[in-house]
Amino acid sequence: MIPSTILVPLLCTLASAQTTTLDVLFPVEGIKSVYGTVVAASPQVTTFALHCGQNVDNVQCEIIGTQTVVVGPETLSINYSFDGNGKVSYFSEDLNCKIKTAEASCHIWIQTKNSAGVKVTTSLSKYEMNTKTRLMPAIITEGAEKLQAAEVAATPTPNPGAMKSATGTHAHETHETAQTSSMPMPTPSTATGDAARGMSLHGVVVGLVAVSVAFLIM
Repeated sequence: MIPSTILVPLLCTLASAQTTTLDVLFPVEGIKSVYGTVVAASPQVTTFALHCGQNVDNVQCEIIGTQTVVVGPETLSINYSFDGNGKVSYFSEDLNCKIKTAEASCHIWIQTKNSAGVKVTTSLSKYEMNTKTRLMPAIITEGAEKLQAAEVAATPTPNPGAMKSATGTHAHETHETAQTSSMPMPTPSTATGDAARGMSLHGVVVGLVAVSVAFLIM
């Protein structure tokens, strides 16, 4: 479902019409960009699948693979599990965050296996993250049109009562105050094709704190 970087020349034209580059929150050090898709989008929440690029020499990228991230205007949840390999043993992660303008406050539950193979659960009651310093370009290779559709669905339908009356002795006018979200709204850094037009993206955080903690408690 998650395509790798498109390298075949014959597909370049098609890819340019379907991809866009957006800034997302992805707290993995040592990499310059990530790839992903929009799995589903609605006015309430958006589901992303994000992963590192190919041939990235980063142990965290090798471990996490693709993460499914569900984000709303002020909340974030991530559920992830890793079966283990020769470098790192099994662990799972359940992360929930409350997102403000410049920071995210998260609660993380991590489960690992100790040397005896017994699962051990660790809870981090409060993990603070600076959202402004963790932005990273993410190349959305599939599903970008779902963001645009969600925006259209969220646009309020004009109220006939809000229009000034063309006849009669009284003119009625309704003033609406635009609501603002505390979630950071990154601006697309590169966008190509019709699918990229008119879209905005709520900041997304990928919870990788489990990786470092897993090394500590294994």
